[in-house]
Amino acid sequence: MRLDIGAIDVAAPLVAVGNAPDGTIGVPPAEKPYLAGWYKYSVTPGRPGRTVILGHLDSRFGRRHTAVFYRLGALSRGQKVAVRRADGIVVEYVIDGASLQSKANLPIGQIYGKSERSELRLITCGGTYGKSVGWSGNIVVYGHMTSWHRTTGAERKTS
Repeated sequence: MRLDIGAIDVAAPLVAVGNAPDGTIGVPPAEKPYLAGWYKYSVTPGRPGRTVILGHLDSRFGRRHTAVFYRLGALSRGQKVAVRRADGIVVEYVIDGASLQSKANLPIGQIYGKSERSELRLITCGGTYGKSVGWSGNIVVYGHMTSWHRTTGAERKTS
């Protein structure tokens, strides 16, 4: 699978992630900050419900710009996101908005809750950073599906 967000120069492989040992949602490996992670307990992209994709904001290697969601907060309403599934279907979404949420008050129902339509949630860290506690919040980007199509020859060449 693959995630493409032209507006912020993201063209990233997607890996499935589950839950971390502490029960929180898992993230892609820290040593591979360029990967995005599809939360495997969320809906398959294009199906009714909410698809959750996570990515790193920064890198422990000191090169923030190498992290897949370094510019996620720059996305705005109307911009497009494409998710290519393993079966060759490309699902296209449009951004509805974004918010910065504190980790203590994350709107779980708006992120993981049920939906009749196909929706997308992109999540990364945000807020302020403290060495002992990490990031204070999360940037959450909300979107909905607008269309889907089978992978074209040109899209296959970008894999």
